[in-house]
Amino acid sequence: MNIYPKSYMRVCRRSAILMVSLLPVACSGAVTTQFVQYDASGVPELFRYGAVDRDFRTVIHGNPSAGTTEAFQTAVIDAMQGHTWGRRTNFTTTPSENARDGYRVVMVFSGEHHIGGRVVCQNPDPGTLALVTSQVHLQAAFCFEERVLSQVQVSFKSFSSLQNPVLGEAVSQAVLHLFPLRDPSRQADPSDHDIVVPP
Repeated sequence: MNIYPKSYMRVCRRSAILMVSLLPVACSGAVTTQFVQYDASGVPELFRYGAVDRDFRTVIHGNPSAGTTEAFQTAVIDAMQGHTWGRRTNFTTTPSENARDGYRVVMVFSGEHHIGGRVVCQNPDPGTLALVTSQVHLQAAFCFEERVLSQVQVSFKSFSSLQNPVLGEAVSQAVLHLFPLRDPSRQADPSDHDIVVPP
């Protein structure tokens, strides 16, 4: 199934689209973005088509807090809202019928250092992943069915209380990276040539 809307002319790149950051992105280095990758061209357009002005299906795996799973997922959803560069969407684990079929964001919280977007989009069983000790590893992906569109890994200090701001900082950073305002594929290499492929 085509991930691109019929009205969208897909721009492919000759080179891989890869962005990696190892810089701390929160106070006191509590939150670090370890890895960012854009696996499809036109991620902003895909986000606009799949999520803007509608419910956006959100899947959350794992719970590194001392709170209940329900409370943890509510805290994650609350932290996700409003971090999409001004484009409105409603992240929700219980989407209505207006959610776009196939499009979703998956967030996995565990002690596993690296899982990979392909595994994340396949909804891994948290019971098979390493337990959280001193660090929580959040691995998130923007998915169309089982295809990875963008992915990010964020690491932060373990916590117990859902009132700890580190959770909100980590989640908001992940969302900002997953759904960029400008297309990274068009900024990756100014000397590269576009190949326009009809949908």
